[in-house]
Amino acid sequence: MVYAHRPIPFYAPPDKRKSLVLSFSLAAFAAASMAGSAAASELWPLTKLRLTVIQWMPMSGSYERWDAFSGEFVMSEEGAIPLPVLGSISAIGKSNDQLASEIATALKGKLGLVNAPETSVEIVAYPPIYVVGAVSTPGAFSYQPGMTVLQAFALGGGIKVEQNGTNADRLRLVAELRSLEDELLRGRARIARLKAEIGDGVEIVFPREVADSLDSDLASAAMQEEQTILTARARELERQAKSLEELVGLLDQEIETLTTRMADIEKGIASAETELAGVESLVAKGWPPYRVSQIWSGA
Repeated sequence: MVYAHRPIPFYAPPDKRKSLVLSFSLAAFAAASMAGSAAASELWPLTKLRLTVIQWMPMSGSYERWDAFSGEFVMSEEGAIPLPVLGSISAIGKSNDQLASEIATALKGKLGLVNAPETSVEIVAYPPIYVVGAVSTPGAFSYQPGMTVLQAFALGGGIKVEQNGTNADRLRLVAELRSLEDELLRGRARIARLKAEIGDGVEIVFPREVADSLDSDLASAAMQEEQTILTARARELERQAKSLEELVGLLDQEIETLTTRMADIEKGIASAETELAGVESLVAKGWPPYRVSQIWSGA
C-alpha cells in the first residue's frame, strides 16, 4: 500500500501483497495526484519553497529585492508557510501562482502599499519518498514531478529476488500441496463410485467437495473417469452373470443327459439280472452247462 493523507491503492502480485509494503511521505500523495485529478502545480505539505519579493523603484529605475520577506521556506505538515510579518499562510492545494498572488495581496494590505509587490514562488524540492519492504534497495528517494507509484516502486529495485532457495522451496511446497489436493479430490470421487457400486447404482452421486471444486477441470475429469469405470464394471458384471447363466444351462443339460444314461444303464442291469436268474434256474434243474450255453446264445 501507499500511505499519505489518504490511502492510495497499490496493486502488487498476490503472492507479494503481504510481504511488500511501500511507505511514502506526504509527497507521494502529490505523485498519485499527478496521475489523477490534481494539477501538477499543486503544493503539498513538507514541500520546500523559494519565495522572492521585489518592487519597482521609479527613482532608481530598477527592481529592489525585499530580503526580509524573500528566502526558502518549508511547508508544515498542516500545509502552512511561516512568513515574516504575515505569519502562517495556508498553501495546501494551491498552485505557485495562486500562493504568490495571495502573498502579494497580503503584503500590500499589511504594509499599506499602493501597488502589490512582484512576488514569485518556486518549488525547490519535494520531500523524499520512502520505499521499504521486500524490495532490492529500500530507502529514501527524491520525488520528481509527474512520478507515478510504479516509477517510485522501480526506484527501490523492484521485488527482491531471494537467493537462498526460498522461492524454490515455496514452489516445491505449492506443487506438493496441489498434488495432495488432486489426490484428495480423486479419492473422494473414487469413494462415491464405490458407494454407487455397493448400492447397484448406475449414476454416481458425487459430494459437494468434488462437484463444486474450485478446480473445475480436474473435478470434471475425475467425475467422468469414475463414471466411466462404474459403467464399465457394471457391463463386465452383467457379462459375467450372463456367462454364468449360460454355464448353468449347459451343466443342467449335461446333468439331464447323464440322468438319462443312468436310467438306461439301470434298465440294462435289471435285464441282465433277469437273464442271470433264468440261467441259474436251468442249471438248478440239472441242465448241462453246454446246453444252457446254447440256449443262452440262441443256438
